[in-house]
This record gives sequence, C-alpha cells and structure tokens, in this order.
Amino acid sequence: MEDTVEAATRALASGNYGEAITLYTTAIASSPRNADLYIARSTAYLRAKQLDNSLVDADNAVALAHAQGNKDKLGLAQLRRSISLHQLGGRPADALFCFMQAVNAGCTDKAMGLWEARIKKAAEGVSFGEATVAEVPELKSSPISQPIASTHEQSTTKQTTSELPPLPIPKGPKKPTFEWYQSSDRVTLSFLVKGVDKTTCDVQIRERSVSVSFALPAPSTGGEYVHEIEHLAGAIDVAKSSWRALSTKVEVVLVKKVVGHKWSSLEASDDSNAPSTTRVAHTSASNTAPLYPTSSRKGPKNWDLLANELDSSSSTSSSHAASSGRPGSGADAGGESSGGDVNSLFQQIYKDADDDTRRAMIKSFTESNGTSLSTDWKSVGSKRTETLPPEGMEARRY
Repeated sequence: MEDTVEAATRALASGNYGEAITLYTTAIASSPRNADLYIARSTAYLRAKQLDNSLVDADNAVALAHAQGNKDKLGLAQLRRSISLHQLGGRPADALFCFMQAVNAGCTDKAMGLWEARIKKAAEGVSFGEATVAEVPELKSSPISQPIASTHEQSTTKQTTSELPPLPIPKGPKKPTFEWYQSSDRVTLSFLVKGVDKTTCDVQIRERSVSVSFALPAPSTGGEYVHEIEHLAGAIDVAKSSWRALSTKVEVVLVKKVVGHKWSSLEASDDSNAPSTTRVAHTSASNTAPLYPTSSRKGPKNWDLLANELDSSSSTSSSHAASSGRPGSGADAGGESSGGDVNSLFQQIYKDADDDTRRAMIKSFTESNGTSLSTDWKSVGSKRTETLPPEGMEARRY
C-alpha cells in the first residue's frame, strides 16, 4: 500500500487529481480507517472541484481521528472540512465553526494562515450560533468507497447503457487555463482568461504558499475562481514577488529565495523534504558556497569551488616543480619563455588575493573566454563578463 500512497502523493503534487483520487481510493480500500488517507483524498477532491466529495472525506477523517483520539489528525481534518464548506459557499458560519475547531485542536498546518483571513472575512456578521454542523460528524459512506462491481456486472452494464442515447452534458462556466514555468530566479503562474476585473482579484503570497481568486468575467460568469497551492516546492521571497491582471490573463510572479534551485514540480510532494537551500560540492563540508547569477546554458557556477580547485591545482604544480628541481613551469628546458613570466605574475596575484578577488579573477577569465581578467568582485559578481576579442578579430561560438 505504501507504493500506492507514494504514487498518489506524487500525482497530487503534479496536478493529476483524477489519478490521485483513484490511487487514494485503492489505498482506502486496503486501510478503510486511516484518517490520513481521507484527508489526502479530500484535498484531491477539493482541487478537482468535487466539493461534495471533499466534504464527505473531511467529515470521515474527523470522525476517525476523534474515535482514535489523535488530536493532530483531528485538527488537520477539521481544517479540510472548513475549507470544503467555504468553497461550497452559502455556509460561512459552518466553515468558521470548523476552522475554530482546527485552531482548538492545535492545527499548525501551513494552510491555516492561507485560509484564516478568507474564511473569517466570509463569516463577518455571523455567529457560531448559526452553525448547523456537528463538532464530530457521523461516519458516512462515500460512493467511491463502495464495492466495485464484478467484471461480469460491469460488462452487462456497459452493454445496456451503450444502447441508450447519450445524455446531453450541461456546459458550466469556462474555467481559466492554468500554466506555470520557471527560470533560475523566479516562478511564473499564468491564469489564461480574458477580461478579469482587477478589483475582484485577491492574491495572497506567503513564503511557502499562494492563493489566487477572482470573479469569472462574462460570458463565463460562474462565481469565484479559486486556486490554492498550500505547499510550494521552494521558499519564496514575498517582498519581491508580485502579480498583475492583464487583458488576457492574471499573472503571478514568485521570486525564489534560492537562486538556481530548479523545482521538479510546483508543489512539494512531501513538504518536510522540500529543499530550502541548494547544496553544492565544496572542499569544506561545513560551508555551502552561494550560487551567483549567470546566463550560461549549463546553469549557475560555483565560483568559490572553481577558485579552490585552481588554488589546489597551483599548489600541486608548484610542489611538483620544486621536487623536480625546475625553476618554474613557464619555461622549457632550453630556458625559452612561454608566457611563464605573465603566468607567474597572475599566479602571484591570485595567491596573495582575498576570496572575492579570486572569485572575480576566475569568473571574469572564464566567462570572457580568456579575453578579460578582473580583480573587482563588486563589478563582475552580479553580471556576466562579455568576451572582448583583440582589435581586428571577432568572437564566434562553436
């Protein structure tokens, strides 16, 4: 069952909600009193906009967690219940009541902050006395958790229904197309829909979550569109992030806290394992060198690592030269200079330089393809050093 749950979690994180629901249903069949599975499937139903099923699973998770005396699961289940009620609409007192039950149970899930303002705002002017839900609901049966018909029954049903004329499918409001892409320093979310009124947009950006909602414009009027991402795959710099409503889309730009960290998916499949820093190889196990901006197709370079490698290489070469009795590596046996004097000068500058100067020398020399050498890290650290060929020559890419 563990493999099934892991596959379901990956499907949920990648946005394959139908697949996630199917896999969680299989897992529930094997472990029908596992509150965690109902909580997870409730989340998948919610994102698939199957709000009634989401509420049923959340109710069942509350009932199971309460019966098992598990306060942590009870709080999370009440939160899922509150969100489902809020999304269904028309039951603000019930949604607020369940949210406060999650608070009382000590729920610390990151989605609490994302939903608190929205649920409380919808419940302005109502009181707990108007709530119609029980603190602990009765365990309910779900259509999906009912026994699946045998192969013979499925075959018979399929033959019977195939003879009937197809029923017309009612057309609901057209939902925005959602897509996302990333660069080394930001993640962009796009909701492709025309004519969204900016005054109806509500975008909440937090370090590890984002919430986007807006009123669907005509002719797709169908109430409010809501898109929630509760556990982003990486940390976000909230102050630098932004959003805008254009004529053809609503766009949210999330600035990564860790530049150069490539997200494998938009949402972390396991939030506790989501990397918050980028780990790179380094000669010192206790220090992690930062990555600096670059336009290289191969991604950002660790200039500290390159500097250390060159320093190590220079030391090794010097030691080898000394042991062999040679005065230096810049001259051959006949004593003819091969640029050794210049190289020796650069090696001496590099040897006596501080870390920033070394990084500047390596970065400028490497990026300029050997045509520039700078010792000013402030000048070259934040931008690419361009290739400057000698006069009368031109640089070409191969």
